[in-house]
Amino acid sequence: MPVGCSAPGAQAAPAAASADPAAPPAKSRCAGDGPWPGEKTEQGKAIQGMLRDLGLYDGTVYGTVGPTTRAAIRKFQASAGQPETGEPDETLFDSLRKKCVAP
Repeated sequence: MPVGCSAPGAQAAPAAASADPAAPPAKSRCAGDGPWPGEKTEQGKAIQGMLRDLGLYDGTVYGTVGPTTRAAIRKFQASAGQPETGEPDETLFDSLRKKCVAP
């Protein structure tokens, strides 16, 4: 049988999972899969974890946002074309999450 042809009566292969609207969302390659935390220390941990997983932060993930975390935030913001505030906020959190699930 020629290459690329199916046997008579065979069903076509299913479409790729990305074309299936019922397919589950892409898995995140970073920490921070939940919603924006309400407590400041948890916010810092979530942002530090995602920055670490993206290779932008090599400090300890402990929730206190100091100079090293702020530098990593500014580095991410610069790469994303955002204003370089160095501030951890929900907009940053959402941007990091999007970057984490991007191919």
